[in-house]
Amino acid sequence: MKNKNDFLSMLSNNAIFMDWYNRLKLIAISIAKWENLPETCDARFLELSLFDYGKAIFVKDSSLGFLNLNVTWGSELNVYNLPDNYLAFSINYSKMYDKDNSVLILNNLLMRPTSNTIQLYAKRLYDIQTAQDTNVIAQKTPVLLQCSNNERLTLENLYKKYDGNMPFIFANRSFNVDNMIGCIKTDAPFVADKLQQLKLDVLNEVLSFLGINNANTEKKERLIQDEVNANNELINIYMDTFIDPRKEACEKINKMFNLNVSVDVNKNMLSKLLNEFNNIPYVTEMGV
Repeated sequence: MKNKNDFLSMLSNNAIFMDWYNRLKLIAISIAKWENLPETCDARFLELSLFDYGKAIFVKDSSLGFLNLNVTWGSELNVYNLPDNYLAFSINYSKMYDKDNSVLILNNLLMRPTSNTIQLYAKRLYDIQTAQDTNVIAQKTPVLLQCSNNERLTLENLYKKYDGNMPFIFANRSFNVDNMIGCIKTDAPFVADKLQQLKLDVLNEVLSFLGINNANTEKKERLIQDEVNANNELINIYMDTFIDPRKEACEKINKMFNLNVSVDVNKNMLSKLLNEFNNIPYVTEMGV
């Protein structure tokens, strides 16, 4: 039974972490809105490539047409730490291209995946969430029971009924509470409300990293105008680190392949996604 409980606890913990990770990932891959991509391209897959690998590649395959694919280096690096050849790959696809017939698309100037940072924030949110859940449960059972080994099973069965919120718990007449049980109150302090605020602070931090202005109205009223402007400027810089490399790639794609591809901040989609965070009522606008 102990091993089963440990297994169920592990599944629950993994589910909490993955829930936060996927929620943040969903926002991260929806920041950019691509326009006029060829029909054979996929903007969703492009953003997933940038999120997971930090880079992608745009090519024109002789049989499949224009494609946006995952990419890795296909040759030694030149003096600018970039290769002259690239290996474009995906499921059932692997082909070499060079700098004259392909365009490298960067997630940021460091070519770092967003997933690394999102994992860190998801772990922090997981830690806070599980601590919050534990604290709430502790309000329901803030006691330490002392009993003999023979009496432990009886008490465990009674406590299962208590944990299940049964309005009445029946016991045999021979069950003597005074003689069987020693009770020590642990008096766990209620800190779930403070953890909730901490969770919102961490969410604000990761949303700022993604270029989303999320300062609430109450906080803005306590800030001087210079502080508000400085915060907005920082958020705009974060947003530019994602959008500018994509815009530069669009310019190169259009020049090389005579297309009219463009990218910009996806305001409408982000507004809809942020509504999913119902417990963050003050997430209201984006840095652009």
